[in-house]
Amino acid sequence: MSTAEDIRILFVERVVANLIKQLGGTLFGSPRKLAPLWERAREMGKLVTAMRYSYLDDALIREMPEQERLRAMGAEIVAALEAEHRAQRDKLALLRFYRLTFGQFREAFGLEPELPSAVAVEVGEVGTVSRHPKAKMLVLCRVQVFGERLEIVTNLKKTRPGQRMRVAMVLPAEVMGVLSEAQFVGWAQEGEQLGARPALGEHERAEIRKTMGAYLDAAG
Repeated sequence: MSTAEDIRILFVERVVANLIKQLGGTLFGSPRKLAPLWERAREMGKLVTAMRYSYLDDALIREMPEQERLRAMGAEIVAALEAEHRAQRDKLALLRFYRLTFGQFREAFGLEPELPSAVAVEVGEVGTVSRHPKAKMLVLCRVQVFGERLEIVTNLKKTRPGQRMRVAMVLPAEVMGVLSEAQFVGWAQEGEQLGARPALGEHERAEIRKTMGAYLDAAG
């Protein structure tokens, strides 16, 4: 596959483009105040473009210096925005999505050339489960995953505390008025360690493609 059409690169290109758009708008505050971060994000876009048109194989893309620069610049931008929005859970959830996406992009080139490889996936452990306040068919789980305790809305009503689940860091979204910060894509297999990236089955990859394919195809 040509790197110009590599779905992993196209996905991160979309993520960077949306970050640039948001920094130039009002989501994170005054565009004038955020101009230095906006410029940094535009530099990130150039790094992704360099990878997209490198026409290198996975092993060489993985070792491109642009990989580390992209991760470091993304972490710098996210840290600055997190400091300004500590009390706004929805913005912190979005910034977490950006941070984890940029942070594991290099790893994607050691995996299959599919969209799910560009999405951070990890084994997490369910802490508590409660009823969704507005929907009888949904439950709200608090899950230890990605080094944090996240809230996930799911229709897997048999989910119980202590269970290990495969969790994808998808774009956070409100589900019936409650913020869901990630997505369950399957049950962890016996012996899978917390924090590990599992080998996904076709059903799990399809779940991620269904969720994040819409994000990839969106106008931004």
